Amino acid sequence: MNGGKNNNINDFAADHNTNYGVWIRGGSSNQVNPSETDDNGKVGVFVGCSSTGPISAACSPKGPASKSNKIFDVYSVSGNGKYGVAIDLGNTGNNVSDVDASDNGTDDMFDANSGCDNDRWYYNEFDTASAGCID
Repeated sequence: MNGGKNNNINDFAADHNTNYGVWIRGGSSNQVNPSETDDNGKVGVFVGCSSTGPISAACSPKGPASKSNKIFDVYSVSGNGKYGVAIDLGNTGNNVSDVDASDNGTDDMFDANSGCDNDRWYYNEFDTASAGCID
């Protein structure tokens, strides 16, 4: 989703893709609830602007941040190369809830923002996370 706003996309699978199952780039106030995002090359669900995944730095070239998106009710986010769900630096105000993530390469849940900034992570089931603010 490139620059999309106020969309509601639900009940789909996004598996076995080269990079991402779901990529929200420069989008805001969207609701996304795939049934599963498994076995993708890099990330199951990525909120950010880099084509290579989280870089924990400002977008280059500069692009709009993804803010106030809701990712929820994901039954399975597993077996992805790096992360299950990842929010990159500067993308804030996003909500991630009711996501079941396991067996991802680096972390099941990742937030590059210090203290998760204004991102909210709640009611998730996972094994590993990048920050203590992820629940």
